[in-house]
Amino acid sequence: MYTRSEYVKERNRQEEYIHDHFHMEYSCKSFGRCVRDGWECFAYSVTLTGTIHPNPASFTINLYSGMGNVFKETDEPYGPLPFSVLNHIYLEDTKGASFEDWCVDLGYDTDSRKALAAYLQCQEQTSRFKKAFPDVNLEDDEEIMEY
Repeated sequence: MYTRSEYVKERNRQEEYIHDHFHMEYSCKSFGRCVRDGWECFAYSVTLTGTIHPNPASFTINLYSGMGNVFKETDEPYGPLPFSVLNHIYLEDTKGASFEDWCVDLGYDTDSRKALAAYLQCQEQTSRFKKAFPDVNLEDDEEIMEY
């Protein structure tokens, strides 16, 4: 839980870092409270946009956070930080694993349609990210990996 000033300071630091290291800008739009799979949460749309091309590529992802991600002073929600988003993208990369191996690694049932849908969604997300940012190797960045 952050105070508003702590959050703003940390978000600014992280935005500057990804701008300098990955040549991308970060924006986050809140959609407020929602219920997803029986879980009450806050919904966000995050967009990462390249900064070095005349026609910059962008990548958008919908993310959800728990009800505890609120400012200490006001109980208003705060959006995901840039490092958290990039770490999420890295962790959801199937890294070339077969569906069966992916299921074993994460404890999913290989007969589950929901697991297959999640696997395919992870592959699609990674493909879109790598298409937008082909030169960004998140696993090579200690700051992102440790977040």
